[in-house]
Amino acid sequence: KAVVQNPHGHSSQQVREARIVYESAFHPDTGLVNPVIGRMAFQIPGNVAIVAAMLTFFQKSWQVVGLQLVNQAFMAFCNFTNRNAQSQLTNRQAGSAFAAATVAAVGASVGLRRALADVRSPVAGRLVPFLAVCAGNACNVPLMRQNDIVAGIVVTDREGHPLGVSRKAGLVSVAQVVATRIGTCIPMMVLPPLVMTSLQRRLPLRPPAATAIQASLIGLVTWGALPLACAAFPQRAEMGVARLEGRLRAELQARGGHSVVYFNKGL
Repeated sequence: KAVVQNPHGHSSQQVREARIVYESAFHPDTGLVNPVIGRMAFQIPGNVAIVAAMLTFFQKSWQVVGLQLVNQAFMAFCNFTNRNAQSQLTNRQAGSAFAAATVAAVGASVGLRRALADVRSPVAGRLVPFLAVCAGNACNVPLMRQNDIVAGIVVTDREGHPLGVSRKAGLVSVAQVVATRIGTCIPMMVLPPLVMTSLQRRLPLRPPAATAIQASLIGLVTWGALPLACAAFPQRAEMGVARLEGRLRAELQARGGHSVVYFNKGL
């Protein structure tokens, strides 16, 4: 098979690999390098450590509160790093988003633990962290990106030229990110507890062995689930002009030549 060379002497394979590295490390709006901890590529090692701890230490309230604080701080930083950078976010808004998400996650954890106190199923207790994370994500993402919903985000043509600002596009982008985050959590926080409960019924696993197996399961599941969840909605999303707000829709229809607009959904 012939190797195609570009004008600078690089093969098409080298260009694709360089593009993957660039897109994984640089923000599409600002062009700046994203902090390592906030990159989607860091989600696997970061989530393995946090989720393994959450699924192992969930019996005591202080463990739940502490780990939810760590998890929501990690998620808030990830949401900020992968935001639509054309919408400004103040420190006060970021702090409010973190606080609200943490309260929601901790409240869900404590409330569910009390509600399930009389349930003898070991699976029920292990699923509490998953439901708490879903509650936290449902607050964290919309609040961290509240300006996308209130003020709207920039929509462009296929070449990236700005056409206007749309609140509907902002709402769609936030909803898709929330769905992606929860979709990532489902296999990552549901499958390992089910597998571990089944294993521990059959094998007398000591805590170090059980923790190692659970962490390995979380890493394997996240490695498969994260790319699928992110691919469910393209980062460069599109929307029909007919679905935009009345004034922007009328302007673009009067201008002609645009049936679809594009915007950065974020991750």
